[in-house]
Amino acid sequence: MSPIHHKFSSLFVSLWLAGCSASTQVTHTQRSSIEQRLLVRSLDRSLDQLDTVALQETVAVDFYGLTPDKDFAKEFCIAWLQGRRIKVVADPSRADVRLKVFAPVLGVDQGQSFFGMPSLTVPFLGVTMPEIALFKIR
Repeated sequence: MSPIHHKFSSLFVSLWLAGCSASTQVTHTQRSSIEQRLLVRSLDRSLDQLDTVALQETVAVDFYGLTPDKDFAKEFCIAWLQGRRIKVVADPSRADVRLKVFAPVLGVDQGQSFFGMPSLTVPFLGVTMPEIALFKIR
């Protein structure tokens, strides 16, 4: 094998391996991981302000919210209370205290300033041109 052929085959194998190792996979969830972390942190910070001294009895939790995230937020709230050794029951008739939690807003606002050309798909070719941002703040 000639030295030039050997260099090209080594280069090809290196690029092929790098392409395999550099591939990324994007999951398609309703919320990005950053949004999920922000929501959990927000729930945690708001619950930290709760005075649990009055909740040393058996507690039932009623959780009200306007988004599908309310089910997760309710379970997070229950787990948070149980982590502080508060007994939580599902049946309100067995509870000494009924805790009503209202979370009318469970979401993340996104704001950005952008000056440039947004990404666009070229008609008939199906090729997407990347965005060209001259100025961008998220």
